[in-house]
Amino acid sequence: NSFNGKKNLNIIINATKKFCSKNKIYVEIGVFRGFTLFNNALNNKNIQCIGVDNFSLFDEDKKNLKKINKTILRYKIKNIRIIKKDFEEAQKIIKKKIGVLLIDGPHDYRSQLIALMKYDNLMSNNSIIIIDDSNYYHVRKATQDFLETHNNYSLVFQKYTNKHIANEKKNKNFYLDGYWNGINVLYKSNKNKFK
Repeated sequence: NSFNGKKNLNIIINATKKFCSKNKIYVEIGVFRGFTLFNNALNNKNIQCIGVDNFSLFDEDKKNLKKINKTILRYKIKNIRIIKKDFEEAQKIIKKKIGVLLIDGPHDYRSQLIALMKYDNLMSNNSIIIIDDSNYYHVRKATQDFLETHNNYSLVFQKYTNKHIANEKKNKNFYLDGYWNGINVLYKSNKNKFK
């Protein structure tokens, strides 16, 4: 299972190509079993890709990190680093500027807003924040509240689906091939113009 739509994944991979470099890294909050992280790292081999997860959710058998490490070894992926911590603690460890940040961790209002606020100082100018699962009202509300107080960011792309994939009985491929459970893309710039 991918746990991300193909269109979302393409946005992540292409944003990393455009906004990351040797000095600007990709960071993913909420790794689960690593599908998005692996695909992005394999398509952007010269970019450091950091996955942040404390593996407290959706990991009843406590094997997700082992599965991730096995996949990294199997495919000889050299540009992935996993930080096994809560995203609030991990933020203090990351030293490089971020070119692309994917927020796909806990989706409650506080977690969304705190992730945006805490990682803001790590975002380089001319960078992108991708917010997954934007179909949820509290995710969109946290993003909206962040944008209202941070005028150097703008919402440059948004797509929603009419229901969550888990509630879809007939046409799961529409979500798997598409935008999964909604996506918002924020752009950070001093000039506030998307390049």
